[in-house]
Amino acid sequence: MARTSGFDGPGDGELDAAGRFTPRRLTGAASASLNYMGVHVVDLRPVYDHPETAFGLFPLWAAWAREGRLKGAVMRGDWMHVGDPAARDVAEARLGRARTAAA
Repeated sequence: MARTSGFDGPGDGELDAAGRFTPRRLTGAASASLNYMGVHVVDLRPVYDHPETAFGLFPLWAAWAREGRLKGAVMRGDWMHVGDPAARDVAEARLGRARTAAA
């Protein structure tokens, strides 16, 4: 999480050596070293088969994690959260410093 900005949460989970992702919510850990970046590729059948039309994906993720089927990869590079004005301002300042350093 050292290369993130605009995010001060406790982290989302951990990866093991085989790339299996375990969400922090499953382990009960107070914090985790990795953030979920918002991209996933899934088999949509469980989504379409779900009895509700609006629901969170975490129950599916939890089942896949328990089965060892929830995988992840560590992003190389920086991640900047811009989901609120304060985080956007931090990202803009960071990008400005990077532009200045590159010039």
